[in-house]
This record gives sequence, C-alpha cells and structure tokens, in this order.
Amino acid sequence: MDVRTLRYFLAVAREGSITRAAEVLHISQPALSRQLIDLEQELGKQLLIRDKRKIALTEDGLLLRRRAQEIVELMDRTEAEMTGSNERITGTVHIGAGEARAVQIAADAAEQLHEAFPQIRFRFSTGVAGEIMEMLSSGLLDFGIVSSTANIQDYDYLELPALDRWVLVMRKDSPLARLETISPQDIGQIPLICSWHMLIRNELSGWLGKDLSELNVVATCDMVHNASLLIRAGMGYMFTFEVFHLNDDALCCRPLNPPMQAKMVLIWKKHQTLSRASQKFLESIKKRL
Repeated sequence: MDVRTLRYFLAVAREGSITRAAEVLHISQPALSRQLIDLEQELGKQLLIRDKRKIALTEDGLLLRRRAQEIVELMDRTEAEMTGSNERITGTVHIGAGEARAVQIAADAAEQLHEAFPQIRFRFSTGVAGEIMEMLSSGLLDFGIVSSTANIQDYDYLELPALDRWVLVMRKDSPLARLETISPQDIGQIPLICSWHMLIRNELSGWLGKDLSELNVVATCDMVHNASLLIRAGMGYMFTFEVFHLNDDALCCRPLNPPMQAKMVLIWKKHQTLSRASQKFLESIKKRL
C-alpha cells in the first residue's frame, strides 16, 4: 500500500464513481479498478460497495478513508517542508482551537508573522479539546489552543493571557433572558444543548452542584455555530465560552453566577521537531506574551 494508491482510493471515495475518479486522475478506468482490487486484496477487506450508479464505502472503507486522508496530508506537508527554500521561510502552520476568545492571540501573532514572512501560510481548524489533541498526536496539527483543565501533561504548553468565561446562550425572548446572571438554581430542567465532550468531562458539575446526567439534555452538538441554529429554532439553551457572534438580534448570553472561567493554553507535542514556520509562530506568540 503506497501513497499513490491511497490517493486513488480517496479520489474514488470523493467522486463516488470509478469513471469520474479516473477522469480526475487522468488514468484509464480499468487501471484504476485494478488498483482498487489490489488494495482490497492486500488488506484482506472489502472497501467498496460497487453499484451501477454509485460507489459506496463499507465500514472498513470509511476507516481507511479517514486514515488515508491523514497519511496523504502528512506526506504533502512533509514534502512541502523538505522542498522549501533554505533562504526563505515557507510552509503552513496548522493550529486547532475551539471557539474561544484566546484564538485572537493566535490570530494577532499570525498576522504579525505573515507581515515579516509573507510565504508562511496558516490553517486554523475548529474542534473540541479531545479532537485537537488527537490531531496533534497524529501530526495533523502543529499547535492547539485548549482549556488548561484539559489533560495536557503529554504536551509542552504556554499559558495565554486570556480568560474565557462560561455563559448560557439563549433566545432573547426566553424567560431567562430577563436575568442579568444565571445561577445553578435557574437551570432546573430547562432544555439544554451540550457538546458531547462537555458531557463526558462533566466540566460544569461542580458549578451546578450535581452531575450533568441529571440535566434535561435535548441535543448534543460540538460546533457552537450549529448549536446556535438549534437555539434559534427554539430547542433550548447552551452552556459555552462567551464568543462575540452569539450576541445578535436573536440570541443573547448571560454570565454564570458565581462566575466560571477557564484559562487557555497553547499546546504542542513534547520532543517534536517544529518546522521553521512553526518555530517562527511560537516565537511570535512568546513575544506577544
């Protein structure tokens, strides 16, 4: 199994058709079909469900697609870093973060670095702490921005001068919108939209004085934007970090009382050899601190 074959497989998975994938790859359809059959035989797994109209992936095919995307992206990144000019600092810095105010610090550092080194590019990915750490471990990210309450013992880190406070997000016509702050007694059995990550880690249980399993969770959603759409539709309320776009004509945020805040940290893998672009980004962050 080589990278070229994985690229072929990903093209078929993306296009949903061997014919269209062959056209995109500029190879013959029989040659592409043969490569896929050889791949299935090598792995001893059926990867594709072949239909006259469309190609679908089996469960093993879905797993391989995920891993193949990681492998191909790592190969592309490595090639870009190795073939970059020694005179100019180039490359892409990959940063993962949740939707938090602390991202502004990384954005400011990235802007300053881009002015000094215009060839450096940045790729920001959004996710919860568990996803970010998994991507760091697999080499898909250079840095992550997470709460200091996360398990960061396997990472080097910098504390960021930003505190993200927890709020309850709601529609402006909700009964709780009349309150200035939200106390644990106000929660009761109101319908809540929570992230699956938050439920697992039970981050708010201390503030609430009870386990989150006792709450009326009507939906789980790990993207704040998507959760805000559910709130707009009237499904319920959401605990999250305060972010500016959650206060608009339809939604509002109310801080918790007593207040609950989280210190944010920039993390990266221990003993990792950073690319020159990533080293410059880290230097830029340190200067800002």
